[in-house]
Amino acid sequence: MYLGEDFLPYLPFVIRTVLQSAQLNLDSTIRSIDTSDESSRTVSHEDKRKGIQISDSRLREKTFACDILGYYADELKEAFFPWIDEVATVLVPLLRFDHEIVREAAFAAMPKLLRSAKLAIRKGQAEGHIRYSSLKQLTDQMVAALLNFLPKEPNVKIRLNKLETLRTCIQICASVLDEKQIGSIVEEMKRLIGTSTSVEDEDLRENENEQEHGYLHQGNYVTVEERKLAICIWGDVVENCRNSVLRYNSMCLPFLLDACIDENQEVRQLAVYVLGLCAEYGGSVFRPAVRGRHRILFVHLCLNIFSL
Repeated sequence: MYLGEDFLPYLPFVIRTVLQSAQLNLDSTIRSIDTSDESSRTVSHEDKRKGIQISDSRLREKTFACDILGYYADELKEAFFPWIDEVATVLVPLLRFDHEIVREAAFAAMPKLLRSAKLAIRKGQAEGHIRYSSLKQLTDQMVAALLNFLPKEPNVKIRLNKLETLRTCIQICASVLDEKQIGSIVEEMKRLIGTSTSVEDEDLRENENEQEHGYLHQGNYVTVEERKLAICIWGDVVENCRNSVLRYNSMCLPFLLDACIDENQEVRQLAVYVLGLCAEYGGSVFRPAVRGRHRILFVHLCLNIFSL
């Protein structure tokens, strides 16, 4: 199904209902676990003999509404701009919603809203809208929410999806990121790249199977996939933000250099590539940032590369 301009006259009539569905409160009660009740689903409770039962139909409706809002933005592109303000107000809080399928749907919609706003602004169709009248205002809201919720997300799969969403948002709106936002992104990527203990995907699946609802609680570890994505995001920031990111070279380069000798081959390859970007765009700022054992490591890496 594809939506076009012919659908626009009907959008005001249908979107209200979709927004209402996206804001549904889920009926929930704490009770003894009843596996025979197919009209509801049970999520974990601190008392293992009990569970929080929620209406399955309302959860599906809420999730579907989030999907549809993202779909509208994706299909209608700049024509969807008049609704972005209201839709973002509904979806951004859902990035931290209790149920993972709703969180995933809300995150999936974020880049689509940004693209819609960017196209509308580029084509001069964003005038007259106050709160999100510029890509900058929308970017501030979304990037702040992503960076705030990412470290708190207990589900590893959704953390990966959030990183993918953050990367896409950066690629779309790099031109309007300010130094404070870049600093926040750098801090989070530094945390992920620099975490010394990592979990392989196979171990991750085993740990998820051991837990009743597939959650991994926060700890001092990240998965290999998270580290790889963090390195890619750092590369995107370096490539797209250039001058604004130079001041953070000394902060991140030691972690990036350590990643160049990581035990995982893909982590090493990505780190070396991004290190090259730092050297290319860092200019005179790059050299002083590589000190001590990291300078020795950098020279060693260069010798190995040129000897291939």
